[in-house]
Amino acid sequence: MCKESGIGQNGTYVVTPVEISNRIQNMKETKTLLKETIKNFPIQCGVYLMKDINNHVIYVGKARNLKSRVRSYFSNAKSFKNVFLIPRIHHIDYILTDTEVEAYLLEASLVKKHNPRYNVRLKDDKSYPYIRCSMEESFPRFYMERRVKKPGSLYFGPYTDAGFVRQMIHLLNTRFKVRDCSNHFMKGRKKPCLTYYIGSCTAPCVNKVGKVDYSKQVKQSLSFLRGTGKVILKDMEKRMKQLSKQERFEEAARLRDSIKAVEFCRAKQSIVSQRKKNGDVIAFHQDKQAILFQTLHIRIGTVVGHRSYYHSRFRQSPKFISERLCSFVIQYYMDNLLPELILISAKYKGYFSTLEKALSKIHGKSVCVRGPKGSIEKKLMDMALKNAQSRFKEQNAKKQSLLHALEDIQKKFNLKCLPERMECFDISHFQGQQQVASHVVFHEGIPKKEDYRRYKIKTVEGVDDFSSIKEVLDRRFKHREYPDPHLLIVDGGKGQLTKALLALKEAGKEDIAVVAMAKARVQSDFTAKEVKSSSEKFFLPGRKNALYFHSHSEALRILTHLRDEAHRFAITYHRKLFQKSF
Repeated sequence: MCKESGIGQNGTYVVTPVEISNRIQNMKETKTLLKETIKNFPIQCGVYLMKDINNHVIYVGKARNLKSRVRSYFSNAKSFKNVFLIPRIHHIDYILTDTEVEAYLLEASLVKKHNPRYNVRLKDDKSYPYIRCSMEESFPRFYMERRVKKPGSLYFGPYTDAGFVRQMIHLLNTRFKVRDCSNHFMKGRKKPCLTYYIGSCTAPCVNKVGKVDYSKQVKQSLSFLRGTGKVILKDMEKRMKQLSKQERFEEAARLRDSIKAVEFCRAKQSIVSQRKKNGDVIAFHQDKQAILFQTLHIRIGTVVGHRSYYHSRFRQSPKFISERLCSFVIQYYMDNLLPELILISAKYKGYFSTLEKALSKIHGKSVCVRGPKGSIEKKLMDMALKNAQSRFKEQNAKKQSLLHALEDIQKKFNLKCLPERMECFDISHFQGQQQVASHVVFHEGIPKKEDYRRYKIKTVEGVDDFSSIKEVLDRRFKHREYPDPHLLIVDGGKGQLTKALLALKEAGKEDIAVVAMAKARVQSDFTAKEVKSSSEKFFLPGRKNALYFHSHSEALRILTHLRDEAHRFAITYHRKLFQKSF
């Protein structure tokens, strides 16, 4: 955290040599204390948690030998990870485990819980959908899901097209007469709904069909999903032609669309094996500062999609890569479907047994983890590696673009450090009624939605956006568990900026940079009755005139996105409360 990143009264920073010297001295003392503490660490298997001065977990790792592993972080002062991680460590905790498998599982659980800043975060560029069949229910139905969550359910996928998944679920419901109503709706029924009367459901809600017959319907639909429904597809084509001859064109068109959806999906898949097995291929690509993990999904002998996970925080040395790969695999399958087979490069075969034990413990079923065998599996591994390399280049380009934009923001606002964490606040109300505020966070130029917060205004009556901003910021900075932002943005003008500065002063956070952001009518449209276009202007403390960014700059796009997201989040909450009031 960059505590010294504040804007002075004249728009510049004044950091004395004495302050810099004190900070360096404190860092040296902390590092010495940590080295002394590590000497007492046990020589056992376990998990270690590195925490910052605010007691936030910033890194979680596992080790066969805790003492040796943690000590290695302080042995090489020139390593890339030391530049970012070590200066932020205030203290280190550890948890002992009996086996290495338990250590892997605990590490994955803690990373998921704390979301540490310097761990590999499993956030891909897309969240591909699954089709879930709720077999744990008396009368199962189909859902579209983004994560594998429910125990006892059957999952199919992942698929690359959410539209196809919705159409496929509709086809399964209408063709096999599987219910599409929610459990709550089903329990409250006393007579069949419309879907029963149009022949799309057998009405299990009012006992028009028994559990045995309904289970046969579900079994047929599952066979169709597993790829054994070619006969059913031919019947659908035959039925479509019959309806067309009978001039029942609307029904024929619906069948045609369902058939096209299935054929489109099959056309987009590559047949890679006649064994009809489900498996995943995992590869990765890295450079000195980043790593990207790539997964390739094979379902029923066909490639159905791929996902990538990019991590750019810091580089692990080569001897840690294998353990980072293992940690990724375990974290990934905590939230995703576990296939029968997982293919990983054969050079990591020493970890295959550990992974099999850990994954079996998570899902309660066996899995085979091994290297590729035969020409087909080797081609799949090459395909995964090529995808990893290609996606790595794309992600690196995006990362560099975001980095340059953040540097532009830092330069424009004269910030002491890069604004990695930016927070924006906005007020929404209708003539002073149902006043609410939004608190939106961007991390490294992209939304961090798990940190979003919303507030009801409690102490302000009537239309007073200035006092509302003051109240919200007072309440926000009472939460010491939230990390301080590098840049605070309030939606509005100089009035909002003045109140924000007052709130920061009362909270003892005067070192946090704050900016007000407002729309301004462009000069060419100044006399027009309606604002056809507008530019963004920024007000800084101690500066009379507003600042402007180039209209097509990436920096302005990020800041506008941040403000628009705050506006969307606030107005959505306001509308929700307003509707409830009626």
